[in-house]
Amino acid sequence: MKREGMHDACEMLLMDYCCGVLDEAQELLVSAYLSVSLPARRQMFLLETIGGVLMEKDCAPVLMNEDSLSSVLDRVDGCSGETQGESGTPGFPLPRSLRQYIAGQDGHAGEGRWRWAGFRVRVVRVHVSRSSYKTLLVRMAPGARIARHRHAGMEYTLVLEGALRDENEVYEAGDLLVMDAGTEHSLQSDARKGCVCLTVSGSWPLSPSLLDRLMAGF
Repeated sequence: MKREGMHDACEMLLMDYCCGVLDEAQELLVSAYLSVSLPARRQMFLLETIGGVLMEKDCAPVLMNEDSLSSVLDRVDGCSGETQGESGTPGFPLPRSLRQYIAGQDGHAGEGRWRWAGFRVRVVRVHVSRSSYKTLLVRMAPGARIARHRHAGMEYTLVLEGALRDENEVYEAGDLLVMDAGTEHSLQSDARKGCVCLTVSGSWPLSPSLLDRLMAGF
């Protein structure tokens, strides 16, 4: 269970996603979050329902194009199999939205794409063109650690597989960790399963570790 402040931060992120005010990298993060988290999908359904009620109350009706329904249904059909894996994915099923960004670089996200970024930690850079955020897919071997560091900007870490812990709690697949600028923590992956995470960061952490210096070079 997330701390109350973490829950509020995740809810605000979902609200901003509903309003269409997020950065492209943040939108990618939330799209992946909705793919892997049933509680997030339930919260999004509630927010969209509230938004729909408010629109019906306060907004005048607008005529739709004749092909609007078929267009929406075509898009829904295109989203089927959201979390099923593909050839070249990094050993587990990536969310569809993330696969599209990875595949856009060279067609796959296999073992050859992972770069060493410290002892038992490897990363793949996710290129998001219209974003000021830096985005990485991070794989930590079982029991791998990232030393205590301070965040210069906002950072979002979505656990896609396995589990990750800091000084406060354990985050499992589908959990989203939100760190405000100026906060500090250390991280350790699950001793048996390790973890794979999607990290979206306003700036790389401030610490003298080799991992951070390598990340800064991406």
